Amino acid sequence: MQGVDEALHVYDAPSLRDDVIALNGRATVLRSMGRFAEALEIAHYAIELYPTEPVLRCSQAEIYRVQGDLVSALGLYDDVKKSSPNTSVAYTGYAEVLRDMRRYPEAIAAYREALSRFPSDAYVANGYANIHKVNDELDEALRLYEGNVRQFPYSLVAKAGRADLLKRLGKYEDALMAYDEIIRIAPSYAAARNGKAAILVVRGEHAAALSLLPTNDPATRDDWIAWNIRGMALIKGGELARGIEHLEQGRKQTPFARERRYLERALSVARMQTGDFNHAVNVLREVGGLGLSNILRLHAYAGDGQLVEAQTAYELLSITCPSQLLDRRDAIAARFGLIKSDQRHANDNWIFRRETEALLQAA
Repeated sequence: MQGVDEALHVYDAPSLRDDVIALNGRATVLRSMGRFAEALEIAHYAIELYPTEPVLRCSQAEIYRVQGDLVSALGLYDDVKKSSPNTSVAYTGYAEVLRDMRRYPEAIAAYREALSRFPSDAYVANGYANIHKVNDELDEALRLYEGNVRQFPYSLVAKAGRADLLKRLGKYEDALMAYDEIIRIAPSYAAARNGKAAILVVRGEHAAALSLLPTNDPATRDDWIAWNIRGMALIKGGELARGIEHLEQGRKQTPFARERRYLERALSVARMQTGDFNHAVNVLREVGGLGLSNILRLHAYAGDGQLVEAQTAYELLSITCPSQLLDRRDAIAARFGLIKSDQRHANDNWIFRRETEALLQAA
C-alpha cells in the first residue's frame, strides 16, 4: 500500500498536473488500487488534453478491462490498433480482453498477430506464453516461457511467468528456485512472494508462507491474490469457518473482476467441504473458465445430486481435461458413481485436498 500511495503523491504534484506521463501514471496507479471511477476521470481528462496519444486511450481501455467492462475495453483497444498500429500495448490489451472473455482461440490468434509485429517485445512474448497456460496448453506454455527467459534474461515478468507455470505443474522445487531468484533480484516483487507462499501452503509450512504475504489492507491485485492465499492457508490448516469468512469478505470487497473469480472458486471448494454443494453450484455457474473450474463444477453438481448435469460435465472433461487434473476428474466421478472404478482416491478427504492444491497452484 505504501508504494502505491507514494507513487500517487509524486504524480499529484501541482507542477505535473497536465504532464502526459504523470497523467497516465496517476490513472495507472489509481487503477492498480481499484479506484476505477477516479482513474477513468483522470484518463478522460488526459485524453481531452492529448486526444491523439494512443497510450492514454489504452490506459482507459485497461481500466475498463480490469473492472470487468470487457465490451468497452475490447472496442477501445480495437480502435487504437486501427488508428495507431505501432502501439504494442493495444495489441496485447486486445488479446487480454479476448482472454477474459474466454474466447481463447481468438486470443491466441491476436497474440500471434502481436508477435509478428513486435517480435522483440518481452510483454508480447510473455502474454503469448500465458494465453497458452490459460488455455491449459501447459507443455507449449512451458516451452514458450523457457524461450522467453533465454531471449529476455532481465525480464522479471518472463521469470515470474515461468515460475508460476512450474508451480501449476506441481514442479515445486524448480518453482521455488525460480521464485527465490526473482526475490533475490527484487525482494518486494509481489508476484514471486505470492507464488512462493502458495507452494509453502501446499506443503503445510503456513508460518513461512504467511511471512511472505502483506499484512496491510489489500489495495492492489497482488494484495488480493495474497488475501486468497491466506484464506486457503486457513482452510488447509483446518480452520474452515474462518477460511470461509475470510474468503467471503474478500469476494464482497475486491474491486477486481478476475481476482473475485479466484476467490469465488476457493469459496466454492470451502463450501463443498461443509456439504453445501448447492451454494457451489450457483457460484460456479457464473465463474466460467476451463480446466479446474470444470472439475469444480463436476464436483458441485455431483455432490448436489444433479447427476445429469454432473454426467454432462464429466463428458466435457473427457475432451478438455488437462492431464494434471485427470486424477481429480476420475476420483470425483468414481466417488459419486458416474463411472465404475476401483479408484483408490475416490474419497472426500483426498478430493478436497487435491482441489485445494490445484487452487493454490493457480494462485
